[in-house]
Amino acid sequence: MHNKVSIIIPAFNKYELTRITINSILNQTYKNIEIILVDDGSTDFTYKLKEEFNDSIKYIYTKNNGASAARNIGILESKGDYLAFIDCDDIYEPEKIEKSIEVLKNNSSFDFIYSNVFFIDKKGNKINHDSYTQNHPGSGSIGKRILLSDFTITNSTLVLKKSCLNSVSGFDENIFIAADRDFILRLALKFKAFYIPQKLTGYRIGSGNTDKNLDVMLKEFLYLIDKNIHHITDKSKNFKNRCYSNVYYNFAKKYASSNNMMLAKKYFIKSLNLYFFNRYTLKILVAILLIYFMPNILQSYFKKIINY
Repeated sequence: MHNKVSIIIPAFNKYELTRITINSILNQTYKNIEIILVDDGSTDFTYKLKEEFNDSIKYIYTKNNGASAARNIGILESKGDYLAFIDCDDIYEPEKIEKSIEVLKNNSSFDFIYSNVFFIDKKGNKINHDSYTQNHPGSGSIGKRILLSDFTITNSTLVLKKSCLNSVSGFDENIFIAADRDFILRLALKFKAFYIPQKLTGYRIGSGNTDKNLDVMLKEFLYLIDKNIHHITDKSKNFKNRCYSNVYYNFAKKYASSNNMMLAKKYFIKSLNLYFFNRYTLKILVAILLIYFMPNILQSYFKKIINY
């Protein structure tokens, strides 16, 4: 008998896309799964999915408290030996769960997997972008690598042993945007990850990177360093400054790509002040010059390379 996998979907006002997500799960080659749909106070027709899919899903309605709270409810209701999370607008390839469980069973020293992704637009068309393939932190003990990068493992690629939650609590409901990164970072600081290079999850691109969201995200990324750095052996000020410097560098790129050159310049300089001798120093100096003399070229460049 195959171990049961509980797949948790937090949903809010995306009725049509959530249906597509559920169908991609029902299409799995691995059949011993339970689908837990947590409706986070939707005001559209999401409630109809309970009748449409009947016994194929477990539908839970809750007042609107955000995706993290919805995922935590799903965790409490789950019966599986393994957990997977998928956002209500993402999709699985048919072999996603089968390959994930196969890896975890054949590699007992690893406790969770994440896989490569393909990007899709609002209409479901695939987008050619390899940032995930190029920048992922690999396999093994990757917590420190995540702290020193802006790479966030896409939550919808994650499959983990439920036993991990005995020492890593669920999603932090006080974090607005970076709760996925926080959960996976805490997981990666305690357990070993296995990276599957195949593109097994479709990640739908939205348009959420407004400057307002970037402001919140920046604060949360900095907060995550303070919250989690005590798990790292190297607690020196130098290492902490490297982490801060990297965050400011990566957000300076994001602001430059949205044509906010004032904040881009501010954070490029802050990155250098915190840790001058890093691998980005030359790039930062060039970027600052371009802000003054050719800002349009800089914006165009970062729009092309910025991670989704």
